[in-house]
Amino acid sequence: MKGLAGYPSYHTLCLVPLQEERKEERREKRMSRVLIVADDLTGAADSCLPFQKLGYQGLVLFDLTYLETSYSNYDVLCIDTETRHASPAEIERRLDALQAFLAGPHPPEVVFKKVDSTLRGSIGVEIDRLVALGGFQVVIVAPAFPRQGRQTIHGVHFVNSIPIAQTEFANDPRFPVTESHLPTLLRQQTQHPVVHIHYETLAKDEETFIQAMQAYTGPYPVVFSCDAVSDTDLQMIAVGGLALSRPTLLVGSAGLAEQVALCLHRQQRFLSSVLMITGSLSHVTRDQIDYATAQGVSTIFLGGKSLEPSSPERDLLARQIRERIAQGGDLILSTQDETGKVREQDSPALEHLYDFLSMVVKEAAKFPHLRGLVLVGGETALHIITALGASGLKLEREILPAVPASRLVGGPFRGLPIVTKAGGFGTREALLRCLDFLKGKP
Repeated sequence: MKGLAGYPSYHTLCLVPLQEERKEERREKRMSRVLIVADDLTGAADSCLPFQKLGYQGLVLFDLTYLETSYSNYDVLCIDTETRHASPAEIERRLDALQAFLAGPHPPEVVFKKVDSTLRGSIGVEIDRLVALGGFQVVIVAPAFPRQGRQTIHGVHFVNSIPIAQTEFANDPRFPVTESHLPTLLRQQTQHPVVHIHYETLAKDEETFIQAMQAYTGPYPVVFSCDAVSDTDLQMIAVGGLALSRPTLLVGSAGLAEQVALCLHRQQRFLSSVLMITGSLSHVTRDQIDYATAQGVSTIFLGGKSLEPSSPERDLLARQIRERIAQGGDLILSTQDETGKVREQDSPALEHLYDFLSMVVKEAAKFPHLRGLVLVGGETALHIITALGASGLKLEREILPAVPASRLVGGPFRGLPIVTKAGGFGTREALLRCLDFLKGKP
């Protein structure tokens, strides 16, 4: 089977921090999504990368055959349409493959059109088709990437301080760029009105930028082309674009994609949870729990609780755990009690404890935003891993001395990230370090 741009269907590139694709049938639909539409492979990867750095799951996809499955498994989906050198008719044909996706019951929350920072490609043609498919009313175009020497100043797009039409890109054999003035270039390619916003507006604050767009009184859809001299300008564009009430298509290079990722991260519009289960007797583990709790991680102590299957307390605890994970929070479940003691338990009590832990972990693992599990104590880890139906662990790396990160092997939750730790190992920051690792934080 051939893919969207003639590639075999197995061509996909995963950008996933210790997280393999898990089966669709066990994952719930999510609404907070980013769709990136890129016109070539390198652009697809470099625009997806900023999200991955912040701990979000990303996928670069060439073939749309399994689009719905892929979409349900990743926070950020980037489609490489390979349209940079395509004819207008071919561009429309390839982008039309996204119609059901953009207009379906679970559309992406944010749509980002990745364009080349040197203005190659039929930017206006792609904008017009995406506007038609997605019903966007506002298009914000900012192709600048200041850290790479690409700036837009009073509408003129520069590469290393030279107007782009005076650089080597004017002699590109396949797509020569002969117009340096961004609004003029867009007007040559799009059927929608183009309004330019200068960097003096962006230099004030995002509210001034939003007001400048809201002051527009012409017909919609409208394309706002934007100056950008610095990363701060791109930040204002990202914040302002995401704040608009009208359906908005963001268009830019990897520079703007990075600011969109940072903005979404600050707004916590992605859910992200880690579940930690500690079954150790060690005072070292208790110190680690106390430290993580002091840093804002929620903790539920199970010691002394009634966990029999018919117990109302068990049902209440299960609901609290489920709600915490569903809301995107991190959680520690400790078999100690609030005083730090591990109570002696007879065999039936231990059986009830492990049955309860197995139940809540299997429920948590069904949430698509669960980044992984931290399991403290060998016996506890074995019970949990076995309950998840795994046959083993695939070791990935050592994140702390004698603390490995792995993935589950086999079973319905294969690929789920797991960190295992002996109870007596590590400094007081160890649990928090494990949590940060699973979330992709440095």
